[in-house]
Amino acid sequence: FNINDTTPTYFEYRDKEILREEIIDYIFINNKVKVNNFRVERKNYNARWVSDHYPLLADLDLNL
Repeated sequence: FNINDTTPTYFEYRDKEILREEIIDYIFINNKVKVNNFRVERKNYNARWVSDHYPLLADLDLNL
């Protein structure tokens, strides 16, 4: 995975057209969390989105 990923997490749309995108969603971690993998899920369902934010998916190990 790329820790410097610049995939947008928010989008503004009208009908089925995306008008703009930004990175505004984050997962904050500390030294007790190991990031194994993450991604921004950009899939839509039948040309519809369930939100104006793309889901952030992360595989983490918590060393509590």
